[in-house]
Amino acid sequence: MATSPSHNQRPGFSILVCPDSELLRLKIEELLLAFRPAGEDSWQRHVFWGDDDLRADFWEHLTLQGLFARPKAIVLRQAQNIPAARLKALSNALASISDAIWPLICFEVPFEKGKPKLAAHISKPAYYQHALQKNWVIEVPGLDERTLPGFIKKEAPKHGISLKPGQAETMAARLLPDAALVGSELSRLALTADGQGLLPADFAKLLEHNQEVHLFDMLNLIQDANDPIQVWRKVIDERLGSETTIFAFLSLLLREARALWQILAGETPAIPPFLVNKKRVTAKRLGFSRIAGIFELALDTEKSIKSGEKKPEQAYEILMADLFYLFGGR
Repeated sequence: MATSPSHNQRPGFSILVCPDSELLRLKIEELLLAFRPAGEDSWQRHVFWGDDDLRADFWEHLTLQGLFARPKAIVLRQAQNIPAARLKALSNALASISDAIWPLICFEVPFEKGKPKLAAHISKPAYYQHALQKNWVIEVPGLDERTLPGFIKKEAPKHGISLKPGQAETMAARLLPDAALVGSELSRLALTADGQGLLPADFAKLLEHNQEVHLFDMLNLIQDANDPIQVWRKVIDERLGSETTIFAFLSLLLREARALWQILAGETPAIPPFLVNKKRVTAKRLGFSRIAGIFELALDTEKSIKSGEKKPEQAYEILMADLFYLFGGR
């Protein structure tokens, strides 16, 4: 069973399995602090990506250690994208790793029924089984409706916020289960707290903007398709780069595409009546062909993220550009 490693001795290498990049970052920070190298303030950290074909400098950092160099933490993100042959070479390297080098191998995959969805070529080889036996595998499921309030309670003090009973649950009801988004909202709420870190009584109104409202604003701006500078300014400002938030946008986008298709087909979608006329203009302008293109773009974006072909923020920016032109932008 995968558990956190013992705090008595640093793991020879660590495997972290987590679908949420911010939760993953927090766990890595926790580990590096818990196993701070003797005589040093911190680890010398190097970060690599599994979809970068494990360049030569990765292998140099992993296998070479200078005589007087600081101990190194080698963080390998998106390791699920490493081809099987490369993963075998990594497994061989991990078998003879220096004590001054700590590899942290991150598999950023979704969980299903409480267990990570790992391909056989990742979880079956000896290196993974060895890590399991040593309790060097750490599984961190993403947030959900059940765990979100507890995460908010844990993170709030880091932002100088002292929550009253029930406030974490109030926040959780208004936020997506995304660790980066929660951190952003807590930072924003901290600006309204008093000297004791207490939030104003009406703090919930500050959350009424809701992430979905931001997504609606972005979708409306793209559909207008008149001002590319305004579109890209919002793309940059919103920073909807987390996987959970992008999937929320894709869900909203598909909902919009279905409504446009129904209107063009003479049906009545389940939307407020005052919006039907406005969307009818858009639906007629696009036609069935370009509405179908919305579905195609959404599915391509989801596939590129889940397959690891693109990082979430890359996929999001490409989707925005494609949507802008699809809706008639210059």
